[in-house]
Amino acid sequence: MHSAEQPLRVTGVAPTDPDTPDQLVLTTAPAPAHALKRWELIMLTQAPALRRCTVYAQVDDQLVPIFGFAFQDGAIVLH
Repeated sequence: MHSAEQPLRVTGVAPTDPDTPDQLVLTTAPAPAHALKRWELIMLTQAPALRRCTVYAQVDDQLVPIFGFAFQDGAIVLH
């Protein structure tokens, strides 16, 4: 995913806030941070309760909604 034209890498899945259990937050960091591998992301999001969650990315101090993804140059790009 890109923020201000800077690529960000998904580094983890943050615990959901008890007040908003229908949210899934992906933590990010600028490159060259270690990004999750595809299988790691799949394993972290396999819980049936998470499948109905709205997905957000943590960018600095903001939550940015994720609407979809695409495969590009061997990577998953979030939109």
